[in-house]
Amino acid sequence: MSSAAAVTASAHYRALIVDDERIARAGLRAMLSRYTQLRVVGEARDGEEAVKAIQELRPDVVFLDIQMPGRDGFGVMRELAAMSRHPAYVFVTAHADRALEAYEVDAVDYLHKPFSDARLGRTIQRVVRHLQGAIAASTLARADRLLLNTADGSVFVDAVDIRRVSVEGNYLRVFTCDSEHLVRRTMAQLSHELRDGGFVRISRSDLVNMSRIRAIHRRPGGRHEVVLDCGTSLMSSRRYKCDVRDAIAALG
Repeated sequence: MSSAAAVTASAHYRALIVDDERIARAGLRAMLSRYTQLRVVGEARDGEEAVKAIQELRPDVVFLDIQMPGRDGFGVMRELAAMSRHPAYVFVTAHADRALEAYEVDAVDYLHKPFSDARLGRTIQRVVRHLQGAIAASTLARADRLLLNTADGSVFVDAVDIRRVSVEGNYLRVFTCDSEHLVRRTMAQLSHELRDGGFVRISRSDLVNMSRIRAIHRRPGGRHEVVLDCGTSLMSSRRYKCDVRDAIAALG
């Protein structure tokens, strides 16, 4: 069975290709044409064009180069961070040394050029799972309640009962007042769902309920130690220091 056939076609998702090389854009478009789940709705040659195209076309997934003239791929994501609905991002680049940075900003996948049809097929599977999860979450979750799909089934959790959420491999562990739930969802998805629920991202790995914070202590290097009401201590990262400062201001 081919890589394209192995991906179940249950929906059509809009894709945008961003790369400063015309040949690279054409090659990826040709490879993606084999996947009936995706429809390429546009291309962009640099970061500025990418920002405009994402705002206008509202793609579900963006295949994004990193090194481009002017604004790079990470700059595109930063510029669009305030969007109410984020596309799934897949970095497509010849720079293997940027993989960790890509996952820190919650990219769905990282394709290192050149890549095979089989490798692209695995990426498409990840993208489809990611988008299906986002749709299910937006349909079934209320602002004050979440539907969590676990290995044992599905469970509704009140947002107010969540103390923190931590990354655990390819999963998230959701800690409530009296239980834990291991779910396959990205931190970007859950952060978005809880954006109006009084939660703050303190690091790549941790999201905490502000109402559960007992104390915040300054530590060297622009970091903070966040102590929860259950006694758990978590260290913030410099990347999220502005978010922590906003939390401190909100807590008074």
